[in-house]
Amino acid sequence: MSTVGIIAEFNPFHNGHRYLIEEAKRQTGADTAIIIMSGDFVQRGEPAICDKYLRTRFALENGADIVFELPVRYATGSAAIFAEGAVSLLASTNAVDYLAFGSECGDIELIKKTAETLEKLEGSAEFKEKLADYLKAGLSFPSARTKAVEAVTADTPILNSPNNILAVEYCRALFRLKDSGHKLPKAVTISRIGAGYSDAQPDNSDYPSATAVRNLLCNSDTLTDIFNRILPPSVSASVIANKGLCLPVISDDFSDIFFTRLNTLSDDYLRSISNINPDLMNSILNYRGCPVKILEMTAAIKSKAFTYTAISRAITAILLSTPAVNSIAINPGTDKKKPYLRLLGFNKASSNILKAINKSGDCVIINKMADADRTNPLFLQDILAADIYSQVLYSKFGCKRAGEYCISPIII
Repeated sequence: MSTVGIIAEFNPFHNGHRYLIEEAKRQTGADTAIIIMSGDFVQRGEPAICDKYLRTRFALENGADIVFELPVRYATGSAAIFAEGAVSLLASTNAVDYLAFGSECGDIELIKKTAETLEKLEGSAEFKEKLADYLKAGLSFPSARTKAVEAVTADTPILNSPNNILAVEYCRALFRLKDSGHKLPKAVTISRIGAGYSDAQPDNSDYPSATAVRNLLCNSDTLTDIFNRILPPSVSASVIANKGLCLPVISDDFSDIFFTRLNTLSDDYLRSISNINPDLMNSILNYRGCPVKILEMTAAIKSKAFTYTAISRAITAILLSTPAVNSIAINPGTDKKKPYLRLLGFNKASSNILKAINKSGDCVIINKMADADRTNPLFLQDILAADIYSQVLYSKFGCKRAGEYCISPIII
C-alpha cells in the first residue's frame, strides 16, 4: 500500500482537481491520497470562496482520502513559505511515498533542475545584486527573480506561471529536508489540462480555472447548466444549493474588520508584522480613516512593484496578526515542538494510515480540538482566522458556523 500527498486549495473544487487526484493515484499506483489543504484563507491572500469544511467534503467525495489543514501562517504566505510549510508537514508524517502537483510544463526533471539552480543561486552575490537591481527598477519579485536568473545563468527558467513556480518551490523544499531524518516523498508532476490558471471566464472545456469558477459564483445567477459541466456532480449540487446561504465569500466582506484594525493599531505594531514590504505598508497606511473597501484600495495600490497578490497577502497578514504570531518561525517544528496536523476529514478506509502516522510520524494529529496545544501561537492564529471567517459568514448570510473547538472531522 502506498500514499500520494497533494498540496491544494480547492477554491472551489472543480473537475481539474478531481483529475489531479485521479491522475496522481494512477501515475504513482497509490491507494491513498493525503491532502494538505488551505483553510479559510488561501495563498493569494484572499478568503476562500467557501469554507474549509465544505471544501473538505468536496475533496473526500471526489477521490481524496485524508484532508489535513495547512496552518494559515503558511497558507497565506509566498510560494516559498506555502511550499516549505506544506511539504514539511507532509514529510513529518513519515507516511507519504509520493508528492504530486500540477504544472504547466509537465516535466519533473526540468522542474528539479530549476529548483537546483535557484538553490545554488541563493548564495550568489551576483544573483543578489541583479535581483536587487530589478526590484529597484520597480519589478515585482516574481518578475525580478526570473530576470535575475536569466542574467546570471543565460537560461530561461520556468518561473513564468503560477503552477510551475509552486512546483519548483515544492522541489526546493524537498531539497532542504534531505537531512531531516524524515521519509521524503518522490516528486511527481501532472500536466495541467484545460483553461489557464488565470483565465477569468470558462471556455468550452470541462476543466476551467478556479478563477473562472469564482467569477461565475460571484457574478452570475444562472449556474446550473454550466456548473453541471465544469464541477463534479456532488460539488455542483452543493454549490448551487448553498449560494446565498454560506457562499460566495469575497475580500470585501472583511472590509469592516480590516479597516478597524488598520485604524486602531499603532504604526510600530503594523511595521512589526513580518514579510510586508515597507513601501507597501506605507501605501496601505495612506488609507487610514478613508471610507473605502478592500478591493477598491487594492486596485488603487496595485502597480508594477506591488502585485494584487502581494497586496492581498499584506491585508490578510494585518487582519490575522497577533504579537505572538509576528515572532514565530516559518519552518514547522523549529520551536522544538512537533508540528501539528489538524484533521479536517477522512474516509473510513484510510483510518489505518492515520494510525500509522500516529505511531511513526514526527507530528501530532489534532483530531479533537480540545486536545490541541493552546499555547502554540501558530494554532491560535488558525483559530483566529476561523473565528473571523465565521463572523463574516454570520454578518453576510446569517449562517452560524459552530466554533472551532466544537467541530469534529468529517468522516465518509
